[in-house]
Formats: sequence, structure tokens, C-alpha cells
Amino acid sequence: MLPALAAAVFTFLAIISLIVGVRSLFERRREPETRVRALTRSEAKGAAFRQPLFRRAPSSIPVLRAILSGVWGERLRFDLDRANLRLRPGEYVAMRLLLAVLLFLAVMIPLGAWPGLLLGILLGFLGFMLPALYVRRRIAKRTEAITGQLSEFLRLTANAMRAGFALPQALEAGARELRPPLSQELERLLVDTRLGARTDDSLRALAERVGSYEVRMMVATILVQRATGGNLAETLEKVAETIEDRERIRGEVRTYTAQQRLTGNILSVYPLLLALLFTALHPSLMSLLWTEPAGLVMLSIAVVLQVAGFFIIRRILAVDY
Repeated sequence: MLPALAAAVFTFLAIISLIVGVRSLFERRREPETRVRALTRSEAKGAAFRQPLFRRAPSSIPVLRAILSGVWGERLRFDLDRANLRLRPGEYVAMRLLLAVLLFLAVMIPLGAWPGLLLGILLGFLGFMLPALYVRRRIAKRTEAITGQLSEFLRLTANAMRAGFALPQALEAGARELRPPLSQELERLLVDTRLGARTDDSLRALAERVGSYEVRMMVATILVQRATGGNLAETLEKVAETIEDRERIRGEVRTYTAQQRLTGNILSVYPLLLALLFTALHPSLMSLLWTEPAGLVMLSIAVVLQVAGFFIIRRILAVDY
């Protein structure tokens, strides 16, 4: 029993390490995006993101407050802020730990020692990661919504500047005509400038909060124009046209890859449905997967490979624009 369990754990960790390594190779950024990111990077050394002026402690629990007082806590706070979730990092981490423990106990108690322990660890890890996936999904949705509003905002700002407004007043005039989420981010930018921050720093903070390539491109354009001079209204119009072209290409790519994405989703759910069907037809035969050591090893490898295949398919279909 122990050698089989050790083999299952070793296989699981080896495959996870392989996935992380392959993903790091796939996620190399393109050169244009790297240059835009360098232009919009905050001038504060060692600060990956701006910290709010007034903020609560990360948690009211002393242990969590001590753990989350470093860089990890700041990153969690920043991600929750980008997702527009009014949670403290301590509440978020406690929620993830509670969900992991509940899923672990839900499997450990009915199945017993070794089968329940192995599957409980897998489900506990899944429960710990589900809230993080939800936060990332909210960030992606919010960033996509902001990108969809950006071309309209740039045209409004360009028209306001043609009417004689300065840049801060033009940004405010454009923000009044928009709906959330972009209006919320612009209001935060304006509040920063009213509290004494430089316009350049506020724009860089906006680019860091949103994290969109289009927003970074807009901020880089404004910063370069403020440093070199030129017709900013005309430049913003051209940036708006570029963003609209990117949106059109993105829509075409999603249309062309719709069938492949549907196939990937079906292939991800298909083995689970088959397992449920076979369990209903032959429960004694399928129970060998979680009652025998060899079955546990096979089940662990199957789960890991299925999750890895799901993320690899999504990465293959994630076309860079």
C-alpha cells in the first residue's frame, strides 16, 4: 500500500512540475508588449503595483495578518482589487482554506484511510485553487469589458481636447460619459491626481491595475506625447482605430476557433461522464479504482493528465493578437 501511494504522489508531483515548466515556456511575452510594459512601468523601484493611501489590515486574525504582511499579501490585495471584490486578503485565504478542508473531509470520512486520503488531497487541492480560478476569471472578464469601452473613451477624450480641454479635464469629461468598469478606473485615476499624484504616475497606476495591452498602449502613447509634444487628439484617434482593429481580429479568431474550443470542452468532460456511466452500470468493477493500490495510481495519473490536457488545449487555442 505505501509503495503504491508513494508512486502515485511522485507521479502527481512530476506531472505538475512538467505542466508548470511547459506553461512557463509558452508564456514568453512578445517584444512589442515588452516595450509597452517598460514604458508604463511604475518608476518606484521594487514596487510592482501601487499601494492605496488608506487601507485595512489584511486580516483580523493574528496568524493570517503575520503571513499576509509581505509581498504575497500585497499581491492578493492587488488581485482582489482588480477583480473588484471587496474582500480582505485574510478573508480570501480563509475562504480558500475552508473550502479545501471541507472537500477533504467530504471524501476522507466516507472512503476511509488510504483511498480517502489520496482523493481527499486531490480534491482539497482543487478546492483551494477554485477561488483563485474564479478571481482570475473575474479579472479577465473585467479587463475584457474595459478593453471594449476603450475606443469609445479615446474618441470622447480626443473630441474634448479638440474643444480646448487640458488632458485631466478631457479624461474627466470622457469618464462622465462611460459606464463601469472603465468609469470606475478613471474615477480612481482622477482621485489620485486630486490628492496630489502626478498625472504620469496616475496613468501608470491605471495601466498596472487593468493589465490590458490596449490600456498599456494608450498610456504609453500619452506618456510619450507628454514628453515629446505633438497633436495628442489626433494620436488618440489613431490609437482608437488600432484598438478597434484588434477587437475585430479578436472576434474573427474566436469565430474561427469556436469549433475547436467546443471540442476541447467536450473532450474534457467526456471521461468524467463515462466514469459516472460505468460506475452506475458496474459499481463493483469501477470500485477497484479507489479500493486497490494499482487503481489509485491509475486514477491519480488519469486525473492529472486530464487536467493537464484541459489547460494545454486552452493554451493552444489562446492565439496572441
